[in-house]
Amino acid sequence: MIGGKCSFIFIEITRDFMNCAVIDIGANTIRLSIFAIDKSLPVLLFNKKQTAGLANYNDDGYLNKAGIETLISVLEKYKNILSYYPVDQTFVFATASLRNVINSSSIIKKVKNELKLKIDLLDSQEEANLGFLGISTSFHHLKTGMSVDIGGGSTEIVLFKDKEIRVVFGIDEGCLSLHKKFCNGVIPEKDEILKMTSYIEDKTWGFGDSTGEIDTISGIGGTIRSVGKVLKELDLADNKRCYDIVSMNKLYHMLLEKDSEAYDALLKVVPDRSHTLLCGLVILKRICELFDIKQVNASSYGLREGYVINQLNECDK
Repeated sequence: MIGGKCSFIFIEITRDFMNCAVIDIGANTIRLSIFAIDKSLPVLLFNKKQTAGLANYNDDGYLNKAGIETLISVLEKYKNILSYYPVDQTFVFATASLRNVINSSSIIKKVKNELKLKIDLLDSQEEANLGFLGISTSFHHLKTGMSVDIGGGSTEIVLFKDKEIRVVFGIDEGCLSLHKKFCNGVIPEKDEILKMTSYIEDKTWGFGDSTGEIDTISGIGGTIRSVGKVLKELDLADNKRCYDIVSMNKLYHMLLEKDSEAYDALLKVVPDRSHTLLCGLVILKRICELFDIKQVNASSYGLREGYVINQLNECDK
């Protein structure tokens, strides 16, 4: 089933600035965002999210017929929405949702033929670069650090120094793909999480030890934002955009033990993450252990904003 969530920042789409729309086809959700461009920076005007769960439609490496129909259906709805709003440009991009399937080329061609929408398929390096661009715009004062983007089907880690990317690590798994691979029911069982943890440890072997220079993650993606929201609801964090690793680990163990208070908070603030948040925490916890991280800051800018900024920069060349 496709669930929807829609939020407005302004009631009316302004025409004082150039407006552009971005459709982000993720492994878990497909989002439509409309931005006004103010001084070459995107200002969010409208945001709609559909939980499509495309990673669940992966059959032997192919996005199956039901998954393709789900994708077409959501994109058609978004195209209809955009017919009511004055936008100057529309961008559509996909990440692990299509990158990790064998039939991505035929799907992209089908979307172009049926909906007249061109999908830009980002590779993992491009996704990491654009996510970093979004984060560096949000935390413009930050010169050295680590950015992490945990998505539905992949995870990107960027180490940067003097505002330049130095190292990129990629994991071809995200919260939803882990759930599909290891979980039989809706809520992950303890033995499934332990197997998942061992699997992620193997995936991240060789990433290296802590550099000693970085103790904070600048993060984007649904997992990182949702953890902050649940911690704030449980009074384990004062700010949903900033939390420490002690509180994060406490939430991990509460969910692992199926603590009713933790799941009540989760269902209240991020119900669409009830089945995948613990899976995402497995990845986040592992990254924090590898690099001796003490704190996580959730960025207000992310991949979509980075994509828009990059498109604007390309136009200016």
